Amino acid sequence: MPTLPSTTFRDHRAVTGNDVKIIVSPTRVAVEFGKTIDPQTVFVVQIWQDGKMLTEQPLEARNNFSSSVPPDVDMRTCGVRVCYPTGIVVAELDVIEDPHPFMRPRDEQVHITENYVSVPPALTITDEVNSVWTLGLVMAPQNKSPQGEFAFNVLRNGFDTGEVASRIERRNGKVRIFTVEGWKKWTGALFF
Repeated sequence: MPTLPSTTFRDHRAVTGNDVKIIVSPTRVAVEFGKTIDPQTVFVVQIWQDGKMLTEQPLEARNNFSSSVPPDVDMRTCGVRVCYPTGIVVAELDVIEDPHPFMRPRDEQVHITENYVSVPPALTITDEVNSVWTLGLVMAPQNKSPQGEFAFNVLRNGFDTGEVASRIERRNGKVRIFTVEGWKKWTGALFF
């Protein structure tokens, strides 16, 4: 079975419904029951992939459920249901696709963005340590925008750096941003 890249599906997911919590990681599935659930109630835990049920296991609510999954099952592509033996679903955790996979570093370094590239017009910049740089979706207020330009939050690997800029550039092997205070360079830990 081919392994999907980690930039497509989320590794760790959780949902709570009807006082039943489902937690999924790449190697484990866990179900926790809240205090409002009768401890003698029998449920069924089902793992689904591509519309097919892979496993089904009964359990009583008094016993929280935790199980490792077989190594050939990629839990990032599986959904989990907790239901009554009659088939009525109590809680369900479906596959969640990452809406912005281009903001995450790749599993393996594919390329380093060449010098003199700017975001915009480019969508992303990849540096020597496989960090992916892009402008976020949060527009900055006018007083934080350099020279009246549109500015957005600066993202590194999909996480906000705390900086606001109108451009991200890679010049001479260094990442720099244009802010209301002028140009700032990435030091490896922060912009200065």
